[in-house]
Amino acid sequence: MRSGARMKWISRQRLRRFLRSPDRGNERAFTVIAARMASGESFEEAYNRMIQDGGATANNWIRFCVQCAGRFEEPPEEAVFLTVLERFCSSRID
Repeated sequence: MRSGARMKWISRQRLRRFLRSPDRGNERAFTVIAARMASGESFEEAYNRMIQDGGATANNWIRFCVQCAGRFEEPPEEAVFLTVLERFCSSRID
């Protein structure tokens, strides 16, 4: 595995663990995104609307993103982060 691909794989694994961590307080953001996806919105639409709606859910999510980035020597690429988040939210759709 090339070093760049290996780093993306490691980042994805760490992101998955971080997203699953119950003490992160982001259940509401995951629930909002998953519910919007279940109603037919794309992940991008659901994510953007959650952020645009503001309030506690968006603020907690932004705080989480900052904390997450700080846990990595080299923060994950945005595309990698969003891909992992999309899969995580998709897994919550009944």
